[in-house]
Amino acid sequence: MVQSLEEHPDQTALELLVEFQARYPGRYSLRQLYTLQKRVRQWRRQAVQRLIAEVNSPTPCASALSNSYLSANG
Repeated sequence: MVQSLEEHPDQTALELLVEFQARYPGRYSLRQLYTLQKRVRQWRRQAVQRLIAEVNSPTPCASALSNSYLSANG
């Protein structure tokens, strides 16, 4: 399910459940929707945290450029 969310991050829990019900008949029921909604919210929170961490951490290339700039102009 995580792979499906990564490929289609805007997919709702209900859409994901319907997709998996079609893919695996008899394995998933509508009673699992609430649990799946909680898991999707949790996955999205973690995805946002990863994106924020990526934005806040300098890339090695950017860090090297700023260090060389500071050395040359410091």
